[in-house]
Amino acid sequence: MGLHTGEPSVGDEGYHGLGVHRAARIMAAGHGGQILLSQATRSVIEDDVLPGLEVRDLGSHHLKDLDRPERIYQLDVEGLPADFPPLRTADAPTAYTGHEDELEKAARAVVWRARLRTRRWLAGGAVAVLVLMGAIAALVACSCAYVPELRAQPPAASPDSVVR
Repeated sequence: MGLHTGEPSVGDEGYHGLGVHRAARIMAAGHGGQILLSQATRSVIEDDVLPGLEVRDLGSHHLKDLDRPERIYQLDVEGLPADFPPLRTADAPTAYTGHEDELEKAARAVVWRARLRTRRWLAGGAVAVLVLMGAIAALVACSCAYVPELRAQPPAASPDSVVR
């Protein structure tokens, strides 16, 4: 459940506007059974928290299609689960988080191998460059991780040992 306090617009198709959109994005960031609050909602209830309820700050998060980060809070209700995975936002860790060094080594090995092959494939040089660009784009897109600027230089380890 995602809660945001704001003034929606009302039209023929129901409620709409940035406040409704923000509430939907907050809800989408959470997990089943989790109650999330926006900063605006937290401000409204901060002096009126009832016994058995606790508001926990989960920090600022970038929500899809919103310009600025939103500070999100979790409402913990006594007797209900309070531990959930990280929020599903752009700030959430991915399966590749913490593996940036391995990603960089693999990317460098791909660049080095493509450079060697491009020298050998005189007629296919342009194809090799396109394949290389596609491989690097896929690596970066899948990892959602930072990969530093890659230059065609020998990797620290043998390309065969890194790629295998």
